[in-house]
Amino acid sequence: MPVNKLSHKLHQVCFLFVKLLSKKYIHGELVIDNQLKYEGQAIYAVNHTNVSDIPVVFHTLNKQIYVLAGTKSQKLIDSIGFMLSGVIWVDRQSAQSRKKSTDKIYKILKSGGSVMWFPEGTWNLTENLLMLQMRWGIVKMAAKANVPIVPISIHYIGEKIYSTVGAPLIITFDEEPITAITRLRDSIASMKYKQMEVCGVYTRRDVEKKDFDTLIKVSLDEYPTFNRKYEETCVFKC
Repeated sequence: MPVNKLSHKLHQVCFLFVKLLSKKYIHGELVIDNQLKYEGQAIYAVNHTNVSDIPVVFHTLNKQIYVLAGTKSQKLIDSIGFMLSGVIWVDRQSAQSRKKSTDKIYKILKSGGSVMWFPEGTWNLTENLLMLQMRWGIVKMAAKANVPIVPISIHYIGEKIYSTVGAPLIITFDEEPITAITRLRDSIASMKYKQMEVCGVYTRRDVEKKDFDTLIKVSLDEYPTFNRKYEETCVFKC
């Protein structure tokens, strides 16, 4: 955590190395849409579909940010990379661990750091949902720390990866958590839909089930430590 300037500088230096190594997970041309180029402190809320998402965000923002990451399904080399560049570990099945991780996030934010957060809590491997349901912790933290949430949508199609950075969302204590989380989810889903429009018009019946299954298999094969059964228990059901 950036509790002092020295540790923060060390994470920034290590980030350059981690970013370089993480490029191995980016398969294709990265198309970045970051017109606002927001440079301030933020909680970056990102949709989650596969192992490439974190490297894509690193290359999209090109700055050191701390990653909220689950303790399960990590390769050793990736765990080391996270620790070098800055990570907050969380056991998603443990209320105590979730409490500790939010305390760490608050300290990071209050000392000037930014955090990457996947509010869906796991990979979205569904056929039809643009976004899974999201836990409210991210909007509660934004209000508590008085830090904006910057939504990011990532979409993979063929040989291209679309990464869109949206406008910052201001969350206050006056806004009900369910209203705030719905606003955030809608923001990311809308960007995702626009990315799909750019990729061409097609209907649901034109997409065969085997094509979707192949896409999922490729993602799972690339990261064999991903425990799908465990991850399915981490899907939030409101």
